[in-house]
Amino acid sequence: MNKHKEEIMGTSITILDKEYKNWIKTLSSRYRKSQIKAALKVNDEMLHFYYDLGKDIVSMKAESKWGSSFMKNLSSDLKEENPEATCFSPTNLLYMKNFYLLYQSYLENAPQVEEKREDTAITQQLVEQIAADIFSIPWGHHTILIDKFKKEPKKALFFVHQTVENGWSRDTLLNFIGTDL
Repeated sequence: MNKHKEEIMGTSITILDKEYKNWIKTLSSRYRKSQIKAALKVNDEMLHFYYDLGKDIVSMKAESKWGSSFMKNLSSDLKEENPEATCFSPTNLLYMKNFYLLYQSYLENAPQVEEKREDTAITQQLVEQIAADIFSIPWGHHTILIDKFKKEPKKALFFVHQTVENGWSRDTLLNFIGTDL
């Protein structure tokens, strides 16, 4: 084996064997794909947490139960218990509540398929696809959709689906919302 280094794509490869260089490229590609998959899983888990927290706020009638400063107090208490977390601002907690309210009719009222009838199977597939789309786009995209379509879940879902289908960035999403696609 040759111990000389070779520059490949801005990096030095220590072993010049062709099979080894190809293996390094393959491993690097697999590593990057794993990083993306991990980020997507983290996003999915956090979105489920945000949705569930929003659901808790609504179902517990927390704002009327604990007063007008509830979001501020919840924010303070969650930050105290989770000092590393950056997601518990009063504004973000309100977004979580509205995230739940925006999509609840699509996610909470999913038909429970007891019998495998064709129409319920299609409906269940649609509900699963909607859920997959909702929980796969970044939180920043959702905050834009909540701001724009708080009372229009069908429009929000349209843009969620388009974002997933086309891999839209936040700027692209804003642009298409602005042009009233």
